[in-house]
Amino acid sequence: MRDVAPWVERLARVGYLAKAMLYITIGLVAARAAFGPGRTTDTHGALRLVHGMTFGRVILVVMAGGLVGYAVWRVVEAIVDPDGRGFDAKGVALRAGSAARGLLHGALAVTALRLAYGDRAATGQDQAREWTSVAFHLPGGALLVWIAAGTVTGYGVYQLYRSYAPKLGRQLDLSQLREPARGWVVGVSRFGIAARGVVFCLIGFFL
Repeated sequence: MRDVAPWVERLARVGYLAKAMLYITIGLVAARAAFGPGRTTDTHGALRLVHGMTFGRVILVVMAGGLVGYAVWRVVEAIVDPDGRGFDAKGVALRAGSAARGLLHGALAVTALRLAYGDRAATGQDQAREWTSVAFHLPGGALLVWIAAGTVTGYGVYQLYRSYAPKLGRQLDLSQLREPARGWVVGVSRFGIAARGVVFCLIGFFL
């Protein structure tokens, strides 16, 4: 990554922390559903769970701030292009993906704030079903759903490829780590990316 302004780097760090907190919550809930009573949930459901905790509203406000930072970072990344992806087809696609992720996490930040301030209707339990139903009622809606399913599945397969691709090392600064810590970091990173790939493949299948 090329040098960027310090405030951009701080936004990225805070944003990644908030995103990690959100997905750790989802992972813990999923583990509870797998090994005992409980049910799986998505990012919106995880925000609802946080809302029910002690000091949940405060945590939601903090998470919302971090998600805003992550969203801004992704949009800035798409515009400034700190990784030097360029303007060819691949570079534009990657930068557009960064912008889309920024908008998605910005929407999550809004949801977190709405929950923190008492809007219990901020998250729907069947949003995926609702949006799919809306798509089917549009002209060519079935085709749109098939395209969405193929796109999501393709992204999942790409994540599986990334988990084993040698370029993973370029995204990690391992210079300060010694073995076996270095091996553990790389191994956990690969496992996490592969798990994300499996999840997106499943989402595409269910679509």
